[in-house]
Amino acid sequence: MLALSGSALAGPVYNLDWMNGTEPRSGSFAIGGQDNKVYVIEAWFNGCPYCHENAPQVEALAASLKANPNIVVVDLGRDRRDSDYASWISRHNPNHPVVRDGLGDSSLIKSLEVKLYPTTVVLDCNLVPKFRTEGEWQEGDQAKIAEQALAIAAQPCQVAL
Repeated sequence: MLALSGSALAGPVYNLDWMNGTEPRSGSFAIGGQDNKVYVIEAWFNGCPYCHENAPQVEALAASLKANPNIVVVDLGRDRRDSDYASWISRHNPNHPVVRDGLGDSSLIKSLEVKLYPTTVVLDCNLVPKFRTEGEWQEGDQAKIAEQALAIAAQPCQVAL
């Protein structure tokens, strides 16, 4: 685990394909902008066994943070094929957004400098990474991630200009 500080990510808003949405949730899912949200991003891909190991814990984390409207847990996939997302959603049945990364220069995964999967990053309201885990979660990681997200969400958002 690594606590991070740094500058805001390139680009104020990432519009991503919302893969598990049903009306009105399907279509595009925006991360960033002026929404004053804290994001817990879990970067994954379908062929990653450790990503599958984390999935139930990510769902439990999302459920534990659901009462806080300022925190959003998101599964950020790097797969290109719709069938990979259908498989992920069928297997894990997440009740939080599953989105497809844009990849290329507009990639959120690239901006987050994800090199190892799964990677979990807590972003403040300016999309500045504040906390990060890489690899399969260990005992206590879920509680640490929740604690960081709640602490960040409790602070007033100073939107960067």
